[in-house]
Formats: sequence, C-alpha cells, structure tokens
Amino acid sequence: MDRNVIHRALSRATGVVGIAALATLGGCTNPAPEPAAAPAPVPAAPTQPLPPPKPKIDIDRLDALLEQGDQALKAGRLLTPIDNCAYDFYKEALVVAPDHPAALHGLERVAERYVAMAEQAAEKGQYQSARSMLERARIVDPDLDSIDAMEVQIRMRSTAQRQTTTLDAQQLSDHSGVLVGRLKALGSQAKARDSWVIIRARNDAEGRWIYQQMADSPGARRIRAELTLGAPPAVDLLQLPAQPAPAENEDVPQ
Repeated sequence: MDRNVIHRALSRATGVVGIAALATLGGCTNPAPEPAAAPAPVPAAPTQPLPPPKPKIDIDRLDALLEQGDQALKAGRLLTPIDNCAYDFYKEALVVAPDHPAALHGLERVAERYVAMAEQAAEKGQYQSARSMLERARIVDPDLDSIDAMEVQIRMRSTAQRQTTTLDAQQLSDHSGVLVGRLKALGSQAKARDSWVIIRARNDAEGRWIYQQMADSPGARRIRAELTLGAPPAVDLLQLPAQPAPAENEDVPQ
C-alpha cells in the first residue's frame, strides 16, 4: 500500500481519538459550585416610644399662685373661703408644676397651723374643737406626723382626771411661804403618779416660778408640764389613764 495513504489513515484515526478523549475529559469535569445563599435578614429591635415631652411650666402663673397662697396663710384664710384660701392656691400651684417643693411646703404649713390650733384648744379643755382642727389638718396634709402625735395628746387629756388648784394672785406676787408650801405639795402629787401639769400664769416669769417650786418638791420623777398665759393663775393636775401592759410577746421599747 502506498505509504502516503497509510499516513493519512493514521492521522485521521488519531484525530478521532483526540476528539473523543476531549469529549470524555469534558464530561468528567466537576460542575461549578452554586453561589452561597444570602443570610436571612436580622429583624430590627422594636423601637421604644419616646416619653411625652414635659409640659412647659408657666413660671409667672406659678409665682403668682405661691404668692397668693403665702398671703392667704398669713391672713388666716386656710381652707376657706373657697378659691381664695391658702389650700386652694397651693393646690392650684401643684397643677401648674406637679410636686413643686414650695407648693408642697405651703400645704404642710397650713396643716401645721391647724395642729397648733388643735393644741391651743386642747389646752383650754375644748377637745371637740381640737379634734375638728385635726380633721382639717388631715384634709390638707394627711401624712403630717404631728397630727397623730397631737391626737394622742388630746385623747389622753380628754380622758384624764383633772384637779384644778386656783392660786391667790397676791400670794403669788409676794412669793409667800404659804403658796410655796402648796406648790410643793402639788409637785409631790405630780411626781407620785403619771400626771400632766398645766400651769396658767399671768406672764412667763410667773409661770416659770410656779413650775420651779413644784419641781423642787420631793420625788425623783420629772414633772411634765406646759405653761399657758391667762388669769386667774392656777395649776391643773391631770392624772393620765393607766397605759395597758404590753402583751407577753410584744416588744417593750427600750
């Protein structure tokens, strides 16, 4: 056979084999990787609602109400007349400026004035009037500590046994020995039992002298007393009711 024919036949066979090999290699090629999935979106945190803006305080209105409250308190218009008393002015100031210290202090002063009036009434033995003053104090400032303390004093005085000794005005002016003896005897009574002494005198110096004579009497207990100014001079000895004994498991104050 012609050599050239043989060479062309071999070349053709080699080409077919190469194409087949390439096709086989192409079929064995790994597929391209798929793109990674995108991460899931993170939900946004819920937003907190902003607090409402604080209302703007009318400073001029506030100052006017506080001034009116102070004037009404000074004039003794505590709870009346309505809309023209210290209580109403201070309460309105708290509407304009909630929890304002000056307005709260104003209400406290009104309540304290009623407590003082209750004490004055109790000193005169006017216990119903004293209780009425305390009720008004509670309307104004129910959390005032002195209200409960005064209520205890009124209860004690109103239930105490009262012994009144009128003092001779001339003997008192002369500081007579007879009167000194009577006062020391009263002092001994006051020290011998749980008592409260109310001294009524024409002036402060006179009242202090009466107390000193009673305090110099025999006995270790200190005399509890208060002084009121008035006439005629006298000493009221109030024997307080016996206090109940504490329960078996109740703590005893030290």
